[in-house]
Amino acid sequence: MLLADEPWWTLRLATTGLDELIDQQDGVVGRDQLLLGGVSEVVIRRKVRRREWTVVWPRVYAIRPGAPTAYGNPIGALLYSGPTATWSHATAAYQLGLRKTSPAGLDVSIDATRRVRDQPGLRIHRVTRLGERRLAGLTPPRVTGAHSVIDQLAERPSLARALALVADSCQSRRVSLDDILTASHSRPHRWGAELRAMAGDTLRGSDSILEVMYVRDVELRHRLPTSTRQRSLGQDIADCSYDDFGILVELDGRLHLVADRRWRDMAKDNRSALRGELTLRYGWFDVHQNACGVALQVTRVLRQRGFRGHVRPCRVACPVSHVVIAA
Repeated sequence: MLLADEPWWTLRLATTGLDELIDQQDGVVGRDQLLLGGVSEVVIRRKVRRREWTVVWPRVYAIRPGAPTAYGNPIGALLYSGPTATWSHATAAYQLGLRKTSPAGLDVSIDATRRVRDQPGLRIHRVTRLGERRLAGLTPPRVTGAHSVIDQLAERPSLARALALVADSCQSRRVSLDDILTASHSRPHRWGAELRAMAGDTLRGSDSILEVMYVRDVELRHRLPTSTRQRSLGQDIADCSYDDFGILVELDGRLHLVADRRWRDMAKDNRSALRGELTLRYGWFDVHQNACGVALQVTRVLRQRGFRGHVRPCRVACPVSHVVIAA
């Protein structure tokens, strides 16, 4: 069992040996690991001098030809940053599968009592109570998925982009909105008040932040009928369903450029059509930048399907004011 300040790799080294540890780290190794594994300072200096090993970070080396891999490089960042350093921000999100693309730079968090210098391509964040954010039982160490999202919110220049980050992270299915809200309550952060303000009635039954925004900015602000969220029918789950009128609203939190996802969406829409249901699809731009336009479209389709209730424009220039109840 590791002590609180003992390096995360100590048990691996003792269990597997130095060569296997280096393989697990994609050919990247730290000076402390080498010394503990029986390699002398003389050998280390000679290997570096002869360029058999490449210095990746101070006191961290790549012993294989070529640049470190997308896994070995962040391993090296941890080794440079100290025994209790932890992947955080987008680096942790990538390693946890919350994002598909590797971030341009690396982010590592360390205890606030320590001092480590940033390096080109590496940002060091000093954090109080870092242990409370760390994901238990997993090495190399990283913050939880929820805390990696909270870390990244500080870098989002607008609420819309902050919410887009939350929604995309939730759609990875590796973190839930409840997890993010719990983490948000545990620490101050940018956009925290706005995020927590959505944890009321509009949040119930919604599977993503985009659904929350749709319910708040489209349904409630324009007094549209209340949809059933996450309605399940056979193999399909609809984001928002106006059951009495046979209308489905699907909300796409990101651009679906993957071919198989696009085909799945089309097949889902086709099955809905065979049931006599009409599907409307909206993305982030629609809901964030044109909620009134979305409300206008949904209202018109509801009118076509027999809805006779009253709707309300959210402002003087809201286009919903032009919708007339059909005879």
